[in-house]
Amino acid sequence: MNPCHACPRIRGIVPPAGPRPARVMLIGENPSYEEARQKEPFKGKTGIELRGTYLPILGIPASEIFITNAC
Repeated sequence: MNPCHACPRIRGIVPPAGPRPARVMLIGENPSYEEARQKEPFKGKTGIELRGTYLPILGIPASEIFITNAC
């Protein structure tokens, strides 16, 4: 894991995921423990809720969304 020393809350660098260009881009605040472990954004509880609840309601496949973290 590559810790960032600029902010003590950041657990590691997580590269963005998804197509480029994309119609939809989601930006998370900072990686969770699970995201830092898997090296992919929105893989923790928020990602489960996003993929299981909100994206189906919107009718947007997760494969069409570019996802990254602000930190």
